Amino acid sequence: MLLREAFRNVTRRIRRTGFSLLTILVGAATLVVMLAVTRGSAHRTGEHLASLSTGTLVVAVESHVGGWEEPEDALAERLLQVPGVLQAGTYTVLGEGRPKPVSTGLATAEATRAVASARGIEAKGGQLVAGGWPSGQSLDAHPRQVLLGTSTARTLGVWPEAGRNRVRLESGWHTVTGIVAGEGSSALLGTSLIHPAETGAAARGGTAAGSQRVLLLAAEGELAADDGAVTTAAWPYEPAQARVTRPISAASLQRKLLRDSQDMVVITMLVLTVSAAFSVYSTTQSAVWERRRHIGLDRALGASRRRILGLFLAESALTGGMGAFAGCCAGLFAGEVIALVQGWPHLQPWWTALIPAAGALLGGLSGAVPAWTASRVDPAQLLRAES
Repeated sequence: MLLREAFRNVTRRIRRTGFSLLTILVGAATLVVMLAVTRGSAHRTGEHLASLSTGTLVVAVESHVGGWEEPEDALAERLLQVPGVLQAGTYTVLGEGRPKPVSTGLATAEATRAVASARGIEAKGGQLVAGGWPSGQSLDAHPRQVLLGTSTARTLGVWPEAGRNRVRLESGWHTVTGIVAGEGSSALLGTSLIHPAETGAAARGGTAAGSQRVLLLAAEGELAADDGAVTTAAWPYEPAQARVTRPISAASLQRKLLRDSQDMVVITMLVLTVSAAFSVYSTTQSAVWERRRHIGLDRALGASRRRILGLFLAESALTGGMGAFAGCCAGLFAGEVIALVQGWPHLQPWWTALIPAAGALLGGLSGAVPAWTASRVDPAQLLRAES
């Protein structure tokens, strides 16, 4: 009975309660859309970044212990003995991955430089599409030999054949012996410039490989959790000088992205909560003032203070709950549309279903003070003032 009367009062005075309903609706819808956007974008970004990791493990061997002096075949053969490893080889990016200029004199491009072996390219998911890898003897005689990614080679108009196989780097002219390509997660190979890795070739052709020799390991499924087997195979002389980095996990990336965006969601939710609470308080306070004579008559006819208090609390709670429910529905619809347009899943936390109840609770708390004021009206004084 009390709820029915409260609902009738809210809907009958829609011009007064409409602003509060709209404020709560917009706030709830904004929160639900923000949750959909942050979670959906985190899901897609996490999957995208995880796909770039190629599913390979990375093993870094410190150069000061002789990491660059170890023969490539010896390193690879030891690592291939680890259960689950399908391919292993050197792939060490130079200059922190920053592209460097490469030119032919007529055309210029930027390429990411790396010291890599044929095994390393395969472990990264790439392949040789033209030319070949120079042999160790060839590199000893002519150290300035490189391979280009397909995109860089196309930009420069270079091909591994006489008359078209020369490029200039900061250290001078180099001969292009092969073209490498990659698809999907290894597509960045297309914009690379590869210095072949052989025994003791850390600085061939003027390259500076840095303090670590980095090797890639392509594995099937999840490699054994014990990284000790990998570090021991990579550097059995001093396993502590080798470090293993696991592939990027989409789930862990998504959790990190969500944590990074959590503060923004919380701040937005607090701002919306305060504005909605103030709106309900103002509306309830206005309702009490407009209906003070009616309250006095009800009290004179025997209505208890508890009933007056409960009626206004119910009206405030209904205003908050109805606005939050409508906003939640609108937000879910908008979030679904955004997810379809962006091509990511529509993800919501479980507590989204509690938003209407939270709106009702907020409305009740916001209207508590005006409702208590209404319940304290003295009918005798009010009727005397009206007469």
